Amino acid sequence: MGAEGAVKSLYGSENNSIALTEQDFETSVVHPFLKVYVYKGGWQEVTDILSLRLDFKSSSIHGIVAASLDMEIDDSNRRYHPLSGTSYADYFVFRRKVKVYVGLKKDLDDDGIAETSYTWPYFIGYITDVRHEKTPSGRVVSVKALDYCDLLGNYKMGDMAYWGNSTMISLTGAVEYSLPTECTGVFKCFLDGEEFKDWTYNDETNVLAITKDGVTGNLTVHYFVRENIVDVLRDILLQAGVIASGSDLIYEDPGKYVDRVWFDEGTSAYDAITLITQITNFRFWFDGDGKPHFASVPALGVPVFGFNESKNIEAATIEISDKEFYNGVEVIGEERKREQYYRKEVVLGSVSGSLDAETVTREHSFVFANYGKLRYELNVGNANGLTSELEETSTGAKITVTHNPEYSHEDSEILLGQVSGQLGVLSNTEQKQVLSHVPATKRRLEIDESTNKYGLTTSLNPKDYWNTEISVSHDPLRNLSSVVQDIGSATGNASVNGSEIIVPYTPGKLFGNVKWNAEYDDGWGPEQLTGSGSWTLNWYETRYVTIWLNQDHQGQHRWEGTKPNPYPPEQIRVAGGVKEIPPNSYAYYTVYSKSKGKLTSWIAHGYVPNSGVTVSNPIIDDSGSYITVKFLVRNTTASTQYLYWDVYATTIPITFNITPIGAGDNYVRFKLSIEGDNGFSCPRSWPRTFTINVYSRRKPYNVKVAQTFENGQEARFIARCDFGTPQVTITCQGQEAIPRDYTIRVYGYKLIPRDYYLTLYGREIVSEKSEKVYAFKKLTTAEIQQTGGPKFLTIKNHLIQSQAEAESIAQSLLDHYRNVANVFKLTVTCPPPLEVGDTVSVIGTY
Repeated sequence: MGAEGAVKSLYGSENNSIALTEQDFETSVVHPFLKVYVYKGGWQEVTDILSLRLDFKSSSIHGIVAASLDMEIDDSNRRYHPLSGTSYADYFVFRRKVKVYVGLKKDLDDDGIAETSYTWPYFIGYITDVRHEKTPSGRVVSVKALDYCDLLGNYKMGDMAYWGNSTMISLTGAVEYSLPTECTGVFKCFLDGEEFKDWTYNDETNVLAITKDGVTGNLTVHYFVRENIVDVLRDILLQAGVIASGSDLIYEDPGKYVDRVWFDEGTSAYDAITLITQITNFRFWFDGDGKPHFASVPALGVPVFGFNESKNIEAATIEISDKEFYNGVEVIGEERKREQYYRKEVVLGSVSGSLDAETVTREHSFVFANYGKLRYELNVGNANGLTSELEETSTGAKITVTHNPEYSHEDSEILLGQVSGQLGVLSNTEQKQVLSHVPATKRRLEIDESTNKYGLTTSLNPKDYWNTEISVSHDPLRNLSSVVQDIGSATGNASVNGSEIIVPYTPGKLFGNVKWNAEYDDGWGPEQLTGSGSWTLNWYETRYVTIWLNQDHQGQHRWEGTKPNPYPPEQIRVAGGVKEIPPNSYAYYTVYSKSKGKLTSWIAHGYVPNSGVTVSNPIIDDSGSYITVKFLVRNTTASTQYLYWDVYATTIPITFNITPIGAGDNYVRFKLSIEGDNGFSCPRSWPRTFTINVYSRRKPYNVKVAQTFENGQEARFIARCDFGTPQVTITCQGQEAIPRDYTIRVYGYKLIPRDYYLTLYGREIVSEKSEKVYAFKKLTTAEIQQTGGPKFLTIKNHLIQSQAEAESIAQSLLDHYRNVANVFKLTVTCPPPLEVGDTVSVIGTY
């Protein structure tokens, strides 16, 4: 920085023997001059500069002043093109260093020639963009470069970007571990080399609390220490590689210390330095030699240089913009949170007690505050049937111990007592008795051997631990006399649909093991004529006749019938005729050829009444279903002769038949037929008469008797039959039910008291604690409305770690941004050697 009210060295970087004056920068005498160098094996000067523009941008928000360079180089000689093949072809390549000196030349020997150069380094950085253009006016190389602030934007923080130290702690399962006194917070922890997150930091006691139970191993704790912000800035610049040594930083020490310095992984060095400038209200920039500067924003002071419209200003522009106008500032600073955790376990109280059959539950109250993760131990000899419950209360906790007395008893069973009584037959068949005894459990009944157990039902109902109800009931029908006796008889009739017959027993008594016997007619009835009929039958006729019986339900049918006598076989003339025989012939002549039918014993006769004709014996062929009769005739005469012939056959016998073909309960069917029909009309007289008489017997009634009910005092039956209403007599026999004497003993296990000892444990609660640094400053509502409505600036900076600091920064920024800034831009022939923070004066007219 220059001294108060003066620019830096006016002798130039050339260290001339004569210093410049303000008049040397006036338009009428100034001779602007600049030098540009690129670094290629050393600084190489570039002499073909057409134009050059340097831009310095800054803001109170981020506090970093960054410079950029735009220049055009004449390449009419084509030496800078990458394909030129010259030694200049790689002058302007990506990331090559470039340095700019700006100044003027002065005529020191008054010869009219400005031959002595005065320059100052204004820019150093890296080329970021190069463009080779061919235009109508020539070939031009356009170059853009950024100063070292660009390097800050490219460098990203790692996952361990914090400022502090580390310590090794051997975890033994405890909760809290003390940290070094220099510790101001914990950044990260690693358990046996792996990141460990089950922890929280208690800033009130400077301890690390493990929030997971039972953790052991070697824990590396990376913790924060209070850091001078200049040291942090220096470390960032070294890590980003923009300085080679910490001494390269030119700074004012703001005396600012931060308790916890860290940056998220991926945060750029540029953003980190921005946060630093915000908490110090300092500016950061690189000078023309590449040296980083960190200095406060100076107040308006004595001008180090004066610009005058009539002397050294070529053009002036005033820009009015709300780009950096805000009527409210919100500052969000550090947010810290201590998770709730529990300190090591301690005994909160202990108590002893006893439970028995009368006292089955006890409550024990413990008074304390701010303890959690409560647990208790219940020491008792016999834990069977014992339950306990812990309940937190407004004054501490309550433990309820409850037991089931049945699980606390002696090991051996004892006789608790017995009951006796007699159960009746028709009444008093069920009794209940209550037996009082010592408190007991697992009670059971035992029936005395003298008691008939058959049909006896017993149950045990514990009324309480001191009284047991015994229920006794029996089935009287299973306690019977040994004498079997007749107990009742009744007569009724069976029916097809069933008829009920009720047999009452001897009144006033109950009988069991009842057996019964039914008597009824179960045979066939006497044979009798139940039907007859007479029918006639014509020749060739067959008849089917039905005789309907005069009674139903008949069986074992027998019949008697009369029929015509049979006809014996007889010979009959079947055919006859005359056959013409031609003269002088000798041949066979068939005279008859027909179906044989049912005739047998065929014969034939033939003759010619002329001696000149010879007739052979008949030739009869009956091998098939037809019969053929032939004669061999020799006619030696000259005239026609006549053969006279006859054919005879014997008929089969003719019989008359009566054939039964079916019968039912009330009918019999017959077939009336003639056997031996010869196919010819019968010469005898017709019709013929048939007569049939049918005899049958009544079927058995098929009586079935089924018992439907029996209650020891009567029995009921259903008597069914296939037909009719036959009489049925039922007789019952049984054994009389008698009263039952009983004796029942009760056994159980005697209950004993249950003693216990109770201990309550707990861990002190360290409550959750959240701290957030936050400040919001704004203009009045009226002022905000006058400026077009709310326009608020939000600053997020975790390096702001106190409320007072947040309030101060918010107010300072609001004071700075509450007014619309006027940006004054000057175009001068040659800029003087100014630095960031210098005060200048401007004289001109509007």
